[in-house]
Amino acid sequence: MLKRQVHIYLNGEISAADRSAVGRQSLRIAVDGGARHLRALNLLPDLLIGDLDSITKEDRVWCEAGEVEIRQYPVEKDDTDFELALRFALGRSSGPVIVYGGLGGRLDHTIANISVLAGPARAGRQVELRRGEERVFFVGQQVQISAAPCTLLSLLPWGDPCSGITTRGLRYPLVEETLYPERSRGVSNELLTGTAEIRCRKGNLLCIVHPSS
Repeated sequence: MLKRQVHIYLNGEISAADRSAVGRQSLRIAVDGGARHLRALNLLPDLLIGDLDSITKEDRVWCEAGEVEIRQYPVEKDDTDFELALRFALGRSSGPVIVYGGLGGRLDHTIANISVLAGPARAGRQVELRRGEERVFFVGQQVQISAAPCTLLSLLPWGDPCSGITTRGLRYPLVEETLYPERSRGVSNELLTGTAEIRCRKGNLLCIVHPSS
C-alpha cells in the first residue's frame, strides 16, 4: 500500500489557504462537484468519485480529457459520496488523509462528514477535515498538536462519554478525566505554547482546533 498523503476535495467552499495547500505529490481525490477546486488550480485529480449529480459538464469533460479515473455510483445509495471517497483513500494509501470543502454549508452534511471520521480514528488512521486554519479530527488514543500559542481547542465526546482523558500544554489541563456528551466542559480550551498532547483511553473524542480571533 502507498504511504502518500491523500487530499480529498468535496463540493463545499474552500479558502485561499486550502487552495495553496494542495500537494502535487499527494493522492488527489475529487468528490463529484469538488472537481471544480482542482480545475481552478489546473491540477488533475487522480480519481473522480461519486454519483456525479453536482459536477458541471465542463469539469467532467476536463477530467475525461485528462484521462482521470472515474468511479460513478447511483444517486440512490446508502453511502454518501464522501464516505465512498474516504473508503477508497484508506484502501489505497496508509498516509494521512486531509479533507477540504467538508465544513460549513448544510448542517446535516457537516455532521455526517464529521461522523464518518470516527471509524478510521478507531482503527488508528489519521483523517481530518480542514477549512483554512480550522482542523477537525478524532483523537484516537493519543495525538500531538502543533499550533500557535493561544490557538483555541475544543474536545467534544462523540456519542458516548470519553474517559481517561489527559492533556498537556493546554490552559485548562485534564488528568484522567471523563467528558460527557451532554455537557460542554471541553469547549474553548487554549494552547499555552506551540504544542499540546491529548490522550484518551476510551471513547470517540472529537478535537476542533481553531485559531483565536
